[in-house]
Amino acid sequence: MAKKSRAKLGELTVGVNVVVLGLVFILFATFLCFAFGVGCHAAKRRQAHDVQLAEIAVSSNEKLLARCRQDNAALQSNVLASAQAIRELMQRKEDLFRMISIDRERAASSRGLLRACRDALAEGRRILSGAASQKPTLYIQWLQARRRNLGVEHEKLTEDSLGADQHRRQDDIRALQRAITEEMRAQTDAARRVATNGDVCTNSTVRYSVVFDIGSTGNRVHVYKYAIRGTGDTAAVTRDVLSESDLVEELFELNHVALSKLANPVLEAPGVLSDLFLKAEAYVPAELQVCTPIEFKATAGLRMLGAEAAAKILAGIREHYRHEVFWLRGEAPVRILDGREEGPLAWLAVNFLLGAFNTSTAVAVSTVAIIDIGGGSTQIVFEPGEEMFNTVHPDFRYLASFANRHVRAYQHSYEGYGLHAATRELLVNIQGKREEKPGGGAIRATMTASTRAPEKAGGSCSLSPLSAGNMATDEDNVDGVTNLLPPPPRDEEAVVAFPCFAVGYEDSLGVKNTKYGASGKPVTLPNLQGCASLFRDRLLKRVGMSCKATHCGIAGVPQPPLARFTGDIYAFSFLFDLLRLANSSLLPTGAVVSDEKFEVKLADIANVAEGHCAALSLTRITERTAKGDLSSLKPEYECMYYSYVYALLRYGYEVPEDRVLHVAKKIGGYETAWSLGASLLSFTQIVSPRSGHGAQ
Repeated sequence: MAKKSRAKLGELTVGVNVVVLGLVFILFATFLCFAFGVGCHAAKRRQAHDVQLAEIAVSSNEKLLARCRQDNAALQSNVLASAQAIRELMQRKEDLFRMISIDRERAASSRGLLRACRDALAEGRRILSGAASQKPTLYIQWLQARRRNLGVEHEKLTEDSLGADQHRRQDDIRALQRAITEEMRAQTDAARRVATNGDVCTNSTVRYSVVFDIGSTGNRVHVYKYAIRGTGDTAAVTRDVLSESDLVEELFELNHVALSKLANPVLEAPGVLSDLFLKAEAYVPAELQVCTPIEFKATAGLRMLGAEAAAKILAGIREHYRHEVFWLRGEAPVRILDGREEGPLAWLAVNFLLGAFNTSTAVAVSTVAIIDIGGGSTQIVFEPGEEMFNTVHPDFRYLASFANRHVRAYQHSYEGYGLHAATRELLVNIQGKREEKPGGGAIRATMTASTRAPEKAGGSCSLSPLSAGNMATDEDNVDGVTNLLPPPPRDEEAVVAFPCFAVGYEDSLGVKNTKYGASGKPVTLPNLQGCASLFRDRLLKRVGMSCKATHCGIAGVPQPPLARFTGDIYAFSFLFDLLRLANSSLLPTGAVVSDEKFEVKLADIANVAEGHCAALSLTRITERTAKGDLSSLKPEYECMYYSYVYALLRYGYEVPEDRVLHVAKKIGGYETAWSLGASLLSFTQIVSPRSGHGAQ
């Protein structure tokens, strides 16, 4: 019995010793963390106190460990009674766990302090770096001060003032030396560029802006060149910057590598953008690169990955490009574009290209409506008139002032209703399933939630400046917008006789068109009517879905009727791509205005869709696949694509059948894209005396 008791006590003693050794290791690691941390001046007194406490704790626990070993030896020689030893060891074990908990809290507090210091430093750098092109002297002074501080920290690390063993510290010191040297070199290079090019930037009558569009189907870079009319002295530029600036050139490059599809997007994303970046760098004159703002904005493709995954990808991009030649102004230029920004930015771009903000004209030019059909989302923005605007829910309002013109528009972004997202959703929907978002949540029926922008007067959305919101959330859904509906019923017939597919085609998502009737003929051929009806009834105007507003657009979302809008309607993105790929014989005479624009009605789009659905076959799919087209459009989905854009325009947005749609790739030679709107805002905030010189 005594042997068993001693064996049990021996095991307990070993466990206690392990805990003690673990505590000593944690305390020693904490000691090193405090000894070598490159801290902020405001935290140094507290940091020194914590180091002293850590040293005392290490000493105390070394003595405690020695006593434990003595007790263990006494127990083995039967000097201590078993019961007494067990009580003492159990009490000591509780004390040790309590001390470990306290030390963990102390370490967490120290890490938080370090993060706060780093954030404060980053904020200072962000604010000051925003003035790089306008106040080079101030920026250089800040860089020099930062370099001196780094030098002081470097010297302290080599003094060994804390008395720790140099052998244990040398690896940490070397690592910090390398980090400090790298930062000093980067800051020196930045100072040299500012000193050399500051005056050139200030006096130049030409400015550039670089915008990366990270989309759901690939990536694009736009480099815009602006001519500033009047004088090269930016302080003398009139307040009406938008009207006084002319877009004179654009570089546009793209690839078809979706970051969301990469095996390891956090590591691979910067490299995927590298070729596009080099082309932008080669386009902008070297002396103007330091004052050329660059932005990396992601849209629906990354929004659908979820906030955490998207944030990691963007953080990798920011870290990779923050010391490159262009002006990356703080955190805001690298982020996910909020759904409520994308549409208004595209609207701003199109109306700018059409001259709506040119105050030199005698008669004010009316603004146009825009419908943007992307891969993951679709947007609509238009000015419905004062009477209708006053009935619009504040969350759908867009208020802004450009070129002394006050804008009062309706805007909405439908997440999940872009071409690729909607076609995939239909294939899942008819099987009685829901498309799952990252994290396990189902895509809502309306797919309309978006982060609320900071509210201005009247609670409306304003883009002056843009909201810095990032990610959609379920709580942001507006009253009157349909909430998450029950799973849709399975359509057994459509799953095996899908009217959007070629006869004999089976899709990897589980839908096919392989059912034959008793006569041996297919139950259905690919056709517009059957395919568009599925989009209407299953997604756009779901059966049983009610509209709680005076008038609704897609999926019960409040929207003023386009029939009441008297201006022109411009549509772009995938609608243009599909019309460009269409068989020219299916388009009426006069519909093809140029290589950059079509003018069509709904009946024309229906005719194109019917022709392409009728021609779809397995042979056609094989032939088009063999051509190796790098486009994101799949030949097997051809009928589904044309049917969807027709259904979206007719049943979703309710475009009047007699209205002409201006389907444009470019206007005046420039891309109709939200990226131009982002560039205009960035550019005017830098040049305008009211903008704070870009220190956003």
